[in-house]
Amino acid sequence: MLTKFKYIRPKTIDEALEILNTPENTAIISGGTDLLVQNRARLVEPNTVVDVKEIPELKQIRETDTDILLGSAVTFSMIIESDIVRKHANVLTQAAQCVGSPQIRNQGTIGGNAQTASPAGDGLVALCGMDAEVELVSLSGVRRMPVKQYVVGPGKTVKQHNELIKGFIIRKQEWDFSRFFKVGRRKALAISIVNGVINLSFDDEKNISSARITLGAVAPTPVQIADLEKELIGKRYSDELGTLIREKVLAAVAPISDIRGSKEYRSYIAAVRCDGIIKEAASMRGC
Repeated sequence: MLTKFKYIRPKTIDEALEILNTPENTAIISGGTDLLVQNRARLVEPNTVVDVKEIPELKQIRETDTDILLGSAVTFSMIIESDIVRKHANVLTQAAQCVGSPQIRNQGTIGGNAQTASPAGDGLVALCGMDAEVELVSLSGVRRMPVKQYVVGPGKTVKQHNELIKGFIIRKQEWDFSRFFKVGRRKALAISIVNGVINLSFDDEKNISSARITLGAVAPTPVQIADLEKELIGKRYSDELGTLIREKVLAAVAPISDIRGSKEYRSYIAAVRCDGIIKEAASMRGC
């Protein structure tokens, strides 16, 4: 059963910020797919719930010459249906398609997924894999930072109680290969055992010219495998490189064991999937 709370639905960002600036124990709700579950479990017990899902500015998907702008109340279904996201940030489209059921995708929002700060969050890992930034607003002003710095631990972010996630900024990038992957105990309706984003580009000689490897559910926060990225530059895929890929991933991850999988399995499958996907990307480029 839900605990008792006061429910307020502001119509503008300014109105929401005025409410959040009070000393009351407030919580922001948009889709409610995480907050209501946490409230039933008595993990969060706010006195006031501020529903922001009807604030028009938070439900927009826009583009500029260089960026994609996602409002925090954009749902996963909206992401899947967006031509802008599909064209310029397809990794996020792929991740959104992996989230829950149609009902969850219709309700759950990208802002809520980031704020829940689960290391296995599909939307969160996709945002980190694209070097997205988060924009926070309060009555004091605006803060903007990389999403990978915004999340500091499982369920923990740097957002203050008087701040609201306005949205996310994703810089348009042209990768030759972009893949979001997810390993779960089922093909659907599963929390990720391991997930990740692999972005690669190749030069005219079919060597890897740039790389971005980000993994989720293998550490307290999504982790970028920077050592592996450096090792990939200037190389073609080979069996020797495959061995190096697996070694670098195993050295970079520090998962835990839980009901979904052991730490040993998480490490193993993260290494194997990274190797397999990079090999596939190289093969598609004729390498």
